[in-house]
Amino acid sequence: MANLLIVSTRTPELIIDTDAINELPNYGLLIEFSQASMVIKTLYVIIFMSVLFALYLTNMPFFALLFCSLGVLYYGYYLFNKHLFRCHNHAIKRLLFTELDWCYMQFSDQRIIRATVDENTILSEHLVILNVARYPVPVHKKWYGYFNHYSILITAEEVGSDTFRELKCSLRLLQFDTNETSHIT
Repeated sequence: MANLLIVSTRTPELIIDTDAINELPNYGLLIEFSQASMVIKTLYVIIFMSVLFALYLTNMPFFALLFCSLGVLYYGYYLFNKHLFRCHNHAIKRLLFTELDWCYMQFSDQRIIRATVDENTILSEHLVILNVARYPVPVHKKWYGYFNHYSILITAEEVGSDTFRELKCSLRLLQFDTNETSHIT
């Protein structure tokens, strides 16, 4: 038999993220995230166990119950790796606030993107739920809207009390709605 060599002249289309940044700037408020505290991990486990228990109490057929339970368990595994253990590729390892409403996010796979702080960020005495959106959104990911928004739960235990206070002060400059009535802690 003769060896047949097929050569294709078509080159694959490469999608290169032109908005990616090689390194973080060296000024601004840097927040480095570690693993979540044991309290938050326990809260996640309680929530997922109660969802599984609620599924068990429904009158669903066995295979539907099995399928829903596996979906909840997989989603729990994904959330644990992304938000609590921070070992997923899309887990945010560092945030750097440089200007009033700009920040840079570094993921665990070392990608760095520029983002803007959304106005639906929530500040409370012990917790900040920081909602950020990628800016500018790459053209090839415009339909990918949900994945261009990130919600980050930040506690004082996780980042340190001084950094947490600085973060809350800088976010208050953006005039977000706050749920606390006391002074800055």
